[in-house]
Amino acid sequence: MPTLLFIAVIALVIGVSAWHAHKKSKERTAAFEQQAAAMGLQFDPDAHGLRDRLMGMNLMTAGRGQRARNLISGDAGDVRISIFDYQYTTGSGKSSRTHIQTVVALESADINAPSFSMRQQNAFLDRIGKFFGGQDIDFESHPTFSEMFVLKGPEEKIIRNFFTPELLTFFETKVGHCVEGSAGQIILYKNGERTNPENVKDLLASAYEVYGHIVDG
Repeated sequence: MPTLLFIAVIALVIGVSAWHAHKKSKERTAAFEQQAAAMGLQFDPDAHGLRDRLMGMNLMTAGRGQRARNLISGDAGDVRISIFDYQYTTGSGKSSRTHIQTVVALESADINAPSFSMRQQNAFLDRIGKFFGGQDIDFESHPTFSEMFVLKGPEEKIIRNFFTPELLTFFETKVGHCVEGSAGQIILYKNGERTNPENVKDLLASAYEVYGHIVDG
């Protein structure tokens, strides 16, 4: 009997946790839909076709079990806006971890960027990675930027020319942000951080700052 009681309690705890998570998820979806309406944009809870459109970004191919949800989208002039929650899983068994973040994607023919990814640097792990040959494009002229970010891409010379002193100085103000770019697209997010629905406009504003510095130089 004690064993059966223990199993029943565990099942109850799991059931309550699942119900609570489902309730929170529905509340977040409803809040995103409200934000879309307030911003005059469209809403798609399942983000149909979004990941396929952004497959050039490293984030879209990281891990497994990738899923985009709660898509707020629309056009602002020549810029296509997408704001969404994105998750993927790394590791396996007890070491598995699900990463969830809110992402802003801006798409425009005016974005003439090389393929690059830029994320916050983990001082210990990335030093080890660099020791074993991991890529990290540093700039002697901007040691603060080089300490803050790991910058990667397939064409290092083009990336170095693209990251002007003005752009490097600007990115030094974007503590905690990750940015990826390619021809016609940029995405911005904080790794592993979901933005509260009422604050998605702030994340969009940060993405537009990046867009302005990339497009206008």
